[in-house]
Amino acid sequence: MPVLATCRSKFRWRFVLPVHAESRPDLDERQNPVAGLDYCPIPKNGSSNMKRTMCRLYYAYHGTKPPRGFKDLNRCDITENWLTLVGKRPTWKANTVKIVVLRDPLRRFASAYEYLCKERKRCGRSGKTIHTFARMAYKLLAKGKSKLPKNPDTMHLRRHVAPQSWFCQGPQRLEIMLDDSNPNHLAKEMSDVFERTNVPERVSRKLLANLRRGKRQGKLSSNDDLTQEVLSNTKTLSLFLYMYYNDYKTFQLTPSTQLQKAVENRLGKKVLVNLRSKNF
Repeated sequence: MPVLATCRSKFRWRFVLPVHAESRPDLDERQNPVAGLDYCPIPKNGSSNMKRTMCRLYYAYHGTKPPRGFKDLNRCDITENWLTLVGKRPTWKANTVKIVVLRDPLRRFASAYEYLCKERKRCGRSGKTIHTFARMAYKLLAKGKSKLPKNPDTMHLRRHVAPQSWFCQGPQRLEIMLDDSNPNHLAKEMSDVFERTNVPERVSRKLLANLRRGKRQGKLSSNDDLTQEVLSNTKTLSLFLYMYYNDYKTFQLTPSTQLQKAVENRLGKKVLVNLRSKNF
């Protein structure tokens, strides 16, 4: 990334978080491939809904039903029904597909604030506003894991605000973009994935129905209000770009029109040109 001169907003490129993170191995939540589907979860990117779907796929692949009222999203192979699967042969031949679900970085950041600070009450005084949250989030990411308190709350917060480009390392994955305005979009994209992995239609039909019924990614109106707060505050907008600039570059995501206007007006054209550039 070229080092540009400081703009009139005092935006300093050296504060942009690197693509590489010291705690990257701890961020990735390893999931064994299921029926050929190698899914890498990223927090606040529909991961809870996807994990439930992966568990249902796991049981269908082995020819049985998942436990009733199943709640554990991460350990679908460690349940009271797991022993019934031992020795069972797969019920269809699967093709391998590696996927990752991505999300607009600004909407993801607003969603993380709502979830961590408003719903879970885990931010303390730093959760008073999205501006104080942005300051805390940047410190958690910029300091590095070795300099942070070794407690579950800190690591939980850090993992949920970590850039998407810090997850899912290794071979290139098929990228699916989450559409906040259309809760059915993920199911539509996964329909194509299931077809590629050779999931039988009788199985995929049920999985897709469950995906459509899954929890929507936050309240859109509330998310809109929070994103506007970020865009209208120069310091918070700078912190947001320090954290997630490399998400836009790594995945070649197009910044929203509102973000582009805010960056140009508050941080200067040099920052905007570099953010929009595909030369990375």
